[in-house]
Amino acid sequence: MLDGYRTYTITSLEISNSSSMYAHGEGVPLAYKQAATWHSEAAVQGYADAQLNLGVMYRDGQGVPPDYAQAVK
Repeated sequence: MLDGYRTYTITSLEISNSSSMYAHGEGVPLAYKQAATWHSEAAVQGYADAQLNLGVMYRDGQGVPPDYAQAVK
């Protein structure tokens, strides 16, 4: 660790919360593509809510091309 600096690890919950803000335009501009990116990051870390939300985005084609095979992964 660098002297005087703290390292900070973003948890999958924090990533998922950020993605939900983009998906709903809460405090940030509505941005489905950005939301899908953040949901994907949290989903890879095993966060179930993010996996579900990303699946819904693939099902509905929000921020990603519609892809039913990806939606059910």
